Amino acid sequence: MAARRAQQRTVDPRVLLVGGQLLQRIQSMEHKPRMTLALMAVNVAVWVLPGLLGGGSPALCPSRQVAGFDPPAWAVAWNVVHADDGGWHLYYNMASLLAKGALLESSLGGEQLAALVVLLALGTSFLYMVLAYTLTVVLGVASTYHGCVVGFSGVLFGMSVVLNHSPLVAPRQPMPALLRPLFPAQDTIDVQHVIWAELVLGSLMQRNVSLVGHLAGLLSGLVYVKGGALRPLVQSWWSRGAAAWLRTTPSRGWQQAPARPQQAAEGHASEGAATAAAKFSAGDTGKKTVLFVRFTYK
Repeated sequence: MAARRAQQRTVDPRVLLVGGQLLQRIQSMEHKPRMTLALMAVNVAVWVLPGLLGGGSPALCPSRQVAGFDPPAWAVAWNVVHADDGGWHLYYNMASLLAKGALLESSLGGEQLAALVVLLALGTSFLYMVLAYTLTVVLGVASTYHGCVVGFSGVLFGMSVVLNHSPLVAPRQPMPALLRPLFPAQDTIDVQHVIWAELVLGSLMQRNVSLVGHLAGLLSGLVYVKGGALRPLVQSWWSRGAAAWLRTTPSRGWQQAPARPQQAAEGHASEGAATAAAKFSAGDTGKKTVLFVRFTYK
């Protein structure tokens, strides 16, 4: 991985253009998702000010972590660090975070969204270490264990899994254009299969994409949605102190958010989706609302 420079980043002018459009989208939102915007601000600040997390270049390098060469904090901090590529890596992840985070926050509330992100970040880091060791040391089929990874996309894949198992997303989604040649007779695809398709296709079609990192995030999301005991555990831990400072905000996690007239593509739930969101947040994962939500994963 290329060494990170301590000076200010060089931003691609095209990123400034699309970034401005993203800001306009945020300004047009009637209900601002405060925790989602706070998470975006942290990621942007870390990219703009590379030294914000201290010296060195925070990244998850499994072999170096195990050997004790890298600070233990880097095993988690890498989630909010992005590549120095003119800002494209950061932009794509923040655009995806805005869509997913706003929708989840409308159901869970700010505190529980923060708890979810923390859990997914920890789970992604741990599972990446396990997968990297297995692929390199045990199976000998990759060199992942001796490489490094950065970026928020693992957490985003985990958030996608949580969304796809919620009533906020329709059980059937339009068939992605790239998959239509493989399944010409099908117009839709099961929402549970979409994330796996995008995991594979994204890794095949894009350079410098960590298949193992995305897989670790996806699996951490599955652990969360399948391990029902984890949700009350996280709620209890978060409410006992980790999020005490957040309680001064109007956000009230796990309660029904007010109905919002904007379309789902703007990161808001419809009135019917808000009702379903309340059921999901309480643990009821019954019939899913017919609400199509499409995201771009990078």
